[in-house]
Amino acid sequence: MLHGIFGAFCIRVPMSFVINHFYPDSIFYLSLATPSSTVMQIVLCFIYLKIFWNDVKQNRLQK
Repeated sequence: MLHGIFGAFCIRVPMSFVINHFYPDSIFYLSLATPSSTVMQIVLCFIYLKIFWNDVKQNRLQK
């Protein structure tokens, strides 16, 4: 849930403002903010899973 909020408010909205500043007449470039937010959310999920799996492996080795 946090990665969704992060993707919306820290990636999608600022990218929309920046892209609108550089390409004010094109909706195509503005629409690229949504997929970039999705890609960033996927990357964050993989980072979390890598950290989670490392933690699980260490706990299994200790038992």
